[in-house]
Amino acid sequence: MRALRQNDDLLLWRRSLREAEGEEAADRMEQLARDAYKSTESNLYALSPETSHVTKEFADGDPQFWAPRQRVSSQPSARKNTSTPKNQ
Repeated sequence: MRALRQNDDLLLWRRSLREAEGEEAADRMEQLARDAYKSTESNLYALSPETSHVTKEFADGDPQFWAPRQRVSSQPSARKNTSTPKNQ
């Protein structure tokens, strides 16, 4: 609820700013805000300890992620075909 209370304070600040700057300046600021929010972009990144290069100090912050133990594969390895083809 504290975060919501901050928004109440912002609304009060907005009113006093409109009074101090005048209608024209307040309208201009609102137009700038609308233009700024016309388009947004969100990026989602995935980190992989196998492909990322970080400093030792950084990796020490979460050693289980950056230096996981070797995982044992649950699938059997592919067998090589050692027989010779029939047409040779």
